[in-house]
Parts: sequence; C-alpha cells; structure tokens
Amino acid sequence: MQLPIISRTLIVTLVAKAIAGEAGVPFYQMAGSEFVEVLVGVGSARIRDLFKRAKVNKPSVIFIDEIDALATRRQGIFKENSDQSYNAATQERETTLNQLLIELDGFDTGKGVIFLGATNRRDLLDPALLRPGRFDRKIRIRPPNAKGRLDILKIHASKVKMSDSVDLSSYASNLPGWSGAKLAQLVQEAALVAVRKTHSSILQSDMDDAVDRLTVGPTRIGLELGHEGQCRRATTEVGVAITSHLLLRYEDAKIERCDRISIIPRGQTLSQVVFHRLDDESYMFGRRPQLLHRLQPTDPGRWDSEICTYEI
Repeated sequence: MQLPIISRTLIVTLVAKAIAGEAGVPFYQMAGSEFVEVLVGVGSARIRDLFKRAKVNKPSVIFIDEIDALATRRQGIFKENSDQSYNAATQERETTLNQLLIELDGFDTGKGVIFLGATNRRDLLDPALLRPGRFDRKIRIRPPNAKGRLDILKIHASKVKMSDSVDLSSYASNLPGWSGAKLAQLVQEAALVAVRKTHSSILQSDMDDAVDRLTVGPTRIGLELGHEGQCRRATTEVGVAITSHLLLRYEDAKIERCDRISIIPRGQTLSQVVFHRLDDESYMFGRRPQLLHRLQPTDPGRWDSEICTYEI
C-alpha cells in the first residue's frame, strides 16, 4: 500500500486489525525497521520466526509497516555508478529481503497467511516484491475529498468548544489535498489562536487565522508596513477582488469568489486575497475561456497600483 501524507500508520493498522478481527484470526504486526540490524543474519532470522509463528497459528494476518526499510530496491554488488557503496549493512538488508521473498512464494507458500505491507515510498521498493504472487493487490489511499474533509473536521470540532457560526463546510471545500492529520492540526491551531485572543470559543476569525498560519505562515514579527506600503498593498489586492467580483456576472465564468483580503505580512508574502474554491469538477474540464477568466483578476491589481501611485 502506498499512502500519501495522511494518518497512514493509524489507517492501515486499523484496516489490518479489522481484517484479522472480522475473520477471528491472530494478528502479527511489526515495523520494517525491526528487521534492520548490524549483526549478520538477525534480520533473516526474524523474518523466518515471524512467518513460522503465523503459519503455526494459521489462518493469520501479518502486517509490516514501513516495509521500505527492509525491501528497498537491491543495487547488486557489481552495479556501476551506484550512489551507495555496497557494504556489509547493504548486504545484510538484501539478505533479509531475499528471505522475505522466499517466505512469500518459496517452496512453502504458507497458505492461510495474509501478508500486508504499508509504505510512503513505493518507488523505493524492489520490483521483485511487487510482482503478482507476492503483492497481488496494491492500494493507494488518497487524501479525503470534500465530504470526507467535512466529516473529519466535524469529528475534531466536537472535541473543542467551537462557535455555531463557524462554517466548517467552507473550509472542507477550500482545503483540497489536506490529510486527516493536517485537518486535526487546523482545529488545534484554531484553538490555540482562540486562547491567545481570550475567546470563550473558537470563532470564524480564529479558523481563518489558523488556515493562514498553516498555508502561508505566521505573522512576520518586526516587519510593519508604513502608511504608503499598506495603501499600495491594499490597492493591489482590492483591484484583484473587485475584478473577480465583476467577472462573476458572466454565467459561464469559472471565477472563484473573494472571501477575504489581508494586508498583514505572513511568511514570504506581504498581502493576500483568499478565494472560495469551486467544486472539484470545475477544475477537471477547464476550457480556454474559463482559464482566461481565472487569469484576468491578476492584472487589474497591478494596474490599480500603478494608477494610484502615478507610475504609468
């Protein structure tokens, strides 16, 4: 299983335990790093012992997390232009991998034993491990969609005191690609912001501040724009917001609605315009007119800045 940045260990472990629990069979869990040792033969012995216990108590389920720690692509002793030196540690790791391959489909197929593995780096795995007969099913767990993100936010919001005025659905739709762990971090960050501002509960402004902290960065301390700088940044961002609002009058325009404007320096930016994201389908089949409409709001901000500062 190749899993992106998400609560991978928790998800896969729960899935593996659910399989074993539903079937009522023993469950054996180990991490890939537990097979990596300096002493020769220890890794192979642990592989043999693990499968021996599983076969004795079969049917059973074996789950190895971070399997890339022991199943990295073999480089071979005579491989040219190798980035890594072929040393005793590398030889021991490859010997451990060979033992794993033997256990998976050697002379003793070990029927009745289900083998599961998880990794973030499928590209590092040895091709021999992934061939049919060893790993017949390869599942990639993707980040949650908008509905999944909303459900996750509701779960974490139920653990804190949050105002009823907070619209969680807007955050679920505006944060594509966010994992469950990062959404949990968002709620925790919003709670910290609320505490700093002595709010009795998490407000919409606290959530917005938390989103900005996680996406753009914290407020830049020591950098304060003067009156002229604030006016120039505000003029630029307002020009972008007004243009996007005017373009929304077109029925076929796929333009994001402006949610809020900020001229507070954060991270590497001095100001920003936050747009409300459209539905996912709007970004899948974009046509040239729609793409041009989305580009148009970026120019007027510069024009407004030049007009107001008389630089044209």
